[in-house]
Amino acid sequence: MPRLNESEAAEGGWQPVVNMPESDLIYDMCWYPSMNSADPDTCCFAACSRDNPVRLWDAFTGQQRAQYAPYNHLDELQAPYSLAFSPDGSRLYCGFERHLRVFDIHRPGKQSERRPRIGVKPSQGGIIAALACTPARPGVYACGSYNRTVCLFAEPGSMLACMRGQLGGVTQLQFSPCGNLLYSGGRKDPEIHCWDVRRPGVILATMRRVVATNQRLQFDLDPGGRYLLSPCYTGRVRVFDLKTPPAPTNCEINYCAEWQAHADACNTVSLSPTCPVLATCSGQRHIRSMLADASSSSSSTYSEDETDQNVENRLRLFSLSTCLDNSRFAAN
Repeated sequence: MPRLNESEAAEGGWQPVVNMPESDLIYDMCWYPSMNSADPDTCCFAACSRDNPVRLWDAFTGQQRAQYAPYNHLDELQAPYSLAFSPDGSRLYCGFERHLRVFDIHRPGKQSERRPRIGVKPSQGGIIAALACTPARPGVYACGSYNRTVCLFAEPGSMLACMRGQLGGVTQLQFSPCGNLLYSGGRKDPEIHCWDVRRPGVILATMRRVVATNQRLQFDLDPGGRYLLSPCYTGRVRVFDLKTPPAPTNCEINYCAEWQAHADACNTVSLSPTCPVLATCSGQRHIRSMLADASSSSSSTYSEDETDQNVENRLRLFSLSTCLDNSRFAAN
């Protein structure tokens, strides 16, 4: 991390210290839950990409530590769409279409547990595109699917509840620090729902953001669980105070702060767990009309518009030292 008073980050001189090469489109990644920079052995993360096994990467050296290869009933390699470690870091959950596979991280290779087993009717349909666990509730995990459902499971795989309410396929789940609340967001869905896992099926609150495409927009909670920050398709970031009582008519919580973070679509926000710093990412696919390319190439196809002034693919850091109530943030 650069120091916030350095001009290096503002001038675009901030460079990555290590790169991990994946050979295809990356679906998901997750940090080892006990990760501590002071202990290099714990500094690793899992990543999955199309047509590849799940790889465990060393965050210090960039070397591959292990790989976990999910094979289907035809003995074909099948890449998961989502990943999550159990709170103790002993298991790795992998989301597929209508089922999960669970790996013991101490046993790399092909061996895994399929949930449900082949021949058993799935409890949840669609592609499992989001997974979440919480240390506050060991043995409980949540699955979000493209069929717009959020399901709670308890080890070794029994379903506790199935919740419906998202307008689009679920692409993100995140537990509150206390473990009693679960937040969900979907693709092409402007609503983030807050669920009480003690009363499954009841939406406690709804936060609205600007979403216009199927691109994933990843929100985040502050370590204390009071604020939720979400990106918007317009390039803005919205802040919601979760202690604000929701409206009695529609259970909606209005945002308490908003600012323009990027010229292009803002797709991810991530809060540092140790210091008041927010990271944001921008970028999306830009398509030019086929008619515009027809005159220049007889074999023209849809292509990325490199000349659009709003095209931006950038990682930015924001200082959150300014009080949230002021609705003003200083960008570095």
